[in-house]
Amino acid sequence: MAAALASSPGAAWAADTKPTVGPKTAAPTPPPPQGTVDERASRWLSQGNKAFKDGKFAEAEKAYREAFTLKQVYDIAGNLAMAEFAQSKHRDAAEHLALAIRLFPVTGEPATRTQMQKTFDQSKGHVGSVKVIVSTTRGAQVSVDGKAVGEAPLEDDVFLDPGKHTISVTAKGYKDASKSVDVVKGVASTVKLELVLLPPEVVVRNGPPPPPPPRSKVPTIVLGAAAFVAAGVGGALFAVSKGKESDANTLIGTLNTQKRHCLPSNNNTDPDCVAIYNGLGSADTLHNAAIGMFIGAGAAGAAALGYFIWSRPGAKKTTGLDVKATPVAGAGHGGVVISGAF
Repeated sequence: MAAALASSPGAAWAADTKPTVGPKTAAPTPPPPQGTVDERASRWLSQGNKAFKDGKFAEAEKAYREAFTLKQVYDIAGNLAMAEFAQSKHRDAAEHLALAIRLFPVTGEPATRTQMQKTFDQSKGHVGSVKVIVSTTRGAQVSVDGKAVGEAPLEDDVFLDPGKHTISVTAKGYKDASKSVDVVKGVASTVKLELVLLPPEVVVRNGPPPPPPPRSKVPTIVLGAAAFVAAGVGGALFAVSKGKESDANTLIGTLNTQKRHCLPSNNNTDPDCVAIYNGLGSADTLHNAAIGMFIGAGAAGAAALGYFIWSRPGAKKTTGLDVKATPVAGAGHGGVVISGAF
């Protein structure tokens, strides 16, 4: 078959722009053609024709394919198909011959078209053809076994080797569709694919407000610690005040046993009277300070509990904390000062 194609006058349907001169001996691969698209395509075509005449069909196919990449016209497609047909690449040959026949000019040679059609029919006998029909939208991408073959609607059938194949179609805004087809040699079939619109995206622009950030637990911990410390200090002051009061009362009992009395006239001269009055005064001062500490402890504890329970949605997040508890004791008064900012 290869010898017959090589000697056939219709084997190359795109003529060289320049005749090939020289012996038909193996030559090094020429460099890629330079120049305009037409000039490069013409030179690739010339290289392909020379290789085809020399029976180097693989080399001819490569050159024809380069020319076809630059210009997808009927004559180059026909020459490429002949090189593929000579290598029994019937699927590729049928694909390119279908294009060549569809683009064949009205003024073209009838004998050339007849030869193309004859070769096309022979190629189709070795493969199967599938007509792909896509509904609903134009421009959908059609692929076979994951390889893109064009956009819908396809102008030519898809030629496939016998066996099972998967035909898929994708389009923006539509759900992908695919079907499996069992291709039989020499048999034409049709695959219809239905594209279904995807549901519109729902965008919530005014949703519920985000939940408030969790409140810091630091104020509760600090206030609780301040209440604990204040209660401890108050308890200590109260115990000391009771001790001093007990010492003064004991000294008073001793003086009463001795029939001695602390009168206003001798309260600054009698050492025992001075000790009694100082002890009772200190006891009173410490007692008041203890009461103040207990009040402060209660206030801090109530604040800690209130902050823990109280919830303020949307409250601003705490950025800082500074809490101080300062006990205060003096002549005739006592207490604790709690200050803070958070």
